[in-house]
Amino acid sequence: MDKDKYRIIKIGKEALYEFIYEKFIENQEEYLGVNALEVMNSFEIDFQNGNFIFIAHKSEDENENIIPLPKEIDLVKLMDKMGDTTSTMFGKDRYIELSLKEIIDIQERKIATYRGDVMNRIVKVVIDRPLGSYHPKHKDIYYSVNYGYVPGIIAPDGEEQDAYVLGINEPIKELIGKVVAIIHRNDDVEEKWVVVPQGMKITKAEIQEQVNFQEKYFDSLIEMLI
Repeated sequence: MDKDKYRIIKIGKEALYEFIYEKFIENQEEYLGVNALEVMNSFEIDFQNGNFIFIAHKSEDENENIIPLPKEIDLVKLMDKMGDTTSTMFGKDRYIELSLKEIIDIQERKIATYRGDVMNRIVKVVIDRPLGSYHPKHKDIYYSVNYGYVPGIIAPDGEEQDAYVLGINEPIKELIGKVVAIIHRNDDVEEKWVVVPQGMKITKAEIQEQVNFQEKYFDSLIEMLI
């Protein structure tokens, strides 16, 4: 190239998303942890709002029959209802795995899910229902974990964001910890965050067991990064 010349590429949204899609196809193993020969993929683009969703699933069953994307999955609706799975493509936790039921639950919710802006966020939880206390209105609900709220964060119900604090087996007044999960209630406007001490690992099954004392009264879905 001539030293007095400059090479320039300028593209529109269509070409930009085409480029992004091709990069996804070329790097499925890195981005999604799957072999491109073993999966089928689908994608949708929202040019107006600048959103992109890419979904991969197993390509064949045990009888080598092609497995299409289930008709219940509406990628346009899912893209609208689901929050970002990551805030950067250069991080470790880029993708999540959801069952068909979980995908449908997200599609049918009236509010979008969170992820990139909430998952793994470090927050302060003020405890107003410590471990060993009872619900102020429902005396049959005994708090086997610490429970409180995140000051300054307004939840979908208009109140400060509620949070379960797991991983501490004694009553506390507050905790600065990490958000590892969000509990959506399909039959209630409220959502609960799950916060643990920084550095602690916890599974969805462990969360389910520890919050069941209260969530058993609701149709709840636990959302977390894998």
